[in-house]
Amino acid sequence: MQNVANIRNNNKKSFIKTEDINKTNKADCIEEKNASVFYDGKNQKELSKSSSIDSANDSKMASKVEGKNVSTTTLNDDDKKAILDQLNKGQESLQSSSYTKTGKASANTSKNSSQTPLTTLYGDSEEVIYLNNTEKEDESADEKLKDDFKKELNKKAKKEKVKSKTSKKSFKQRMKTLGILTVLGVFTGCGLGVWYFNNAVVPPVNYGQYNASDYQTSAQDVLGELFGISSDYENWRSSSEFLSSGIDSPSDLTPVQNFLLAEFNALNSDYFHIVGNGKVNVSAFGLPISQTVYSEKNFDGNTYTFESISEGTKDIGKCSVMKKSTSLNPNPEVMLFSSSDVYTSEGASITDNAVWNKYDTYTQEAYIDLAGGLPNGIQTYIISDKTITSTNDSSVITYDEATGYYTFTIELDPITSVLNYVRQVQQTSGLGSAPTFESVKQTITIDGEWNLISISIEERYSVLYGGISAGCSGTLTSYYYLNQPELIDFPDLPIEL
Repeated sequence: MQNVANIRNNNKKSFIKTEDINKTNKADCIEEKNASVFYDGKNQKELSKSSSIDSANDSKMASKVEGKNVSTTTLNDDDKKAILDQLNKGQESLQSSSYTKTGKASANTSKNSSQTPLTTLYGDSEEVIYLNNTEKEDESADEKLKDDFKKELNKKAKKEKVKSKTSKKSFKQRMKTLGILTVLGVFTGCGLGVWYFNNAVVPPVNYGQYNASDYQTSAQDVLGELFGISSDYENWRSSSEFLSSGIDSPSDLTPVQNFLLAEFNALNSDYFHIVGNGKVNVSAFGLPISQTVYSEKNFDGNTYTFESISEGTKDIGKCSVMKKSTSLNPNPEVMLFSSSDVYTSEGASITDNAVWNKYDTYTQEAYIDLAGGLPNGIQTYIISDKTITSTNDSSVITYDEATGYYTFTIELDPITSVLNYVRQVQQTSGLGSAPTFESVKQTITIDGEWNLISISIEERYSVLYGGISAGCSGTLTSYYYLNQPELIDFPDLPIEL
């Protein structure tokens, strides 16, 4: 506690405060007088005596209460009591000031000053009370610092909690995505469809900058170049142009020419039954995962059906149905069935069937956007002189005398050959991104009449997820049975075909 001094001042508006009355103003007419000492609200009120200063120079004096000028006024008992209550409750924050005897601010004024002036008026005298509020102010400051510190801790704790939840959620999503990566939707009879759900993937290859039609070659173009055929393409093998061309077998043509002619024959056959099976392996996060794939296509001369069934981490079944185009219905719609209730038929070695119920209807254009090709297609990969990267001449074609089959293996550009295929991958997954293919290789077997016997596909690709690359490798072998109506096996659908 500080001493309390009485300063007489009846006419002036400034007062003199000294840092140390005993040391610096002892000679300025100091006399004893009754004074009051106030303790803050934590202690009991107590009065004591202290020295008073006789104002010999009744010149300009003033007092400051809460930083405001106070002129000499007589206070009644109620006013005095109000001031005392205010001090005891600690409701006022008194600003510490230091003045010289001439009324000018002293150079030693400091924020750390331990005296806080309060002026009260008693009768015709003016009494300046210096209250030590340093401890109270320090406590208030400490409390504020503690509160601020707690708030910062709470903010950090909340951020850490959110971050923790996000991390856990991200990990779960990654594991789920890793599983779905292995699910295959084979919409083309020979293609491997990758099913994955990852909205954050940005593929290194921008497939949108390519135009698929720039890399495609039609069988009609090949027939025109090789034999000069310009009409009745479906009967090209019995045409005079072909018979007089001197070409006797597939060994006389390139791998690309052989495939395009064999594909054309399959598309124009009266019946077909195509069965494919394979597997995809995924390696990421140190966890190897595999998924089986089964596909089946049937055409009875009027209706196309295409089943794609995958079993493993996630069971998925798809079945598309489309009528053959006619003059009355040149662009028939496509019905697409979906199922997660897959099972293995009696005598089958892998899951090959599903319970079909719900379906959606698409225009041909919408279905192509979804699957990359129509149900009557052979495959969505683009095979042409512009997409093949391996040797494209007859030297790579082998002939098996026992079977009478011709076989050749081709490697395809991992970008231009999959321009339609990646649309299948993206659209069937409901995503705007696609995997990055590293390699695509196909081994194709045909007979001497350019009929497809089988196609085996091997491909490698990767998918980026959260900065982590998941490597995938898949194989699928499809067998073609053309013009054998006895083999037609339509799926058990809730509609009449």
